[in-house]
Amino acid sequence: MEGDYVLRLLDETRHEIDRSDAKASLMLAAVGAVGAILATSLLDPRSSFRTSGTFVTLFAAGAVGVLALSMVLLGVAVVPRVGNPTRGESRYFAEHAQFGSVDELRAALPTERADVVDRHVHQLIVLSKIVRGKYRRIRWAVGAAGLALGMATAAVVAAAI
Repeated sequence: MEGDYVLRLLDETRHEIDRSDAKASLMLAAVGAVGAILATSLLDPRSSFRTSGTFVTLFAAGAVGVLALSMVLLGVAVVPRVGNPTRGESRYFAEHAQFGSVDELRAALPTERADVVDRHVHQLIVLSKIVRGKYRRIRWAVGAAGLALGMATAAVVAAAI
């Protein structure tokens, strides 16, 4: 009974990892597109960002920098984590990859089967920490993108005045 509940929680946590990666990937594409458009405009010596004074240029450049920070945070959120595999263990894929043959992996499995619920609880803790970190970085990236949008808007308004 307890094992079934832990497996359900583990499935939900894995689903959250997938959701956070999808959100971060979509946001990374959007922030990258906006950043590229803004940076391209800044590089054009005839653009209003370059011809409307130092304030406008600095705010637009600052917005590009903050968008770059947002992209870094989103990139870190989706980068794969493989942990630190322990030699001779067989708890997850990075440790499975260390074995050279089916027989070697099979020999390591009985020690891991001793308490399956404990193994799943351990995975639940590790994966939950991964999800929490991903969402924290996504939240920071959204804040940075919002700040950049505000800076770019201020630059556009100042250029129009």
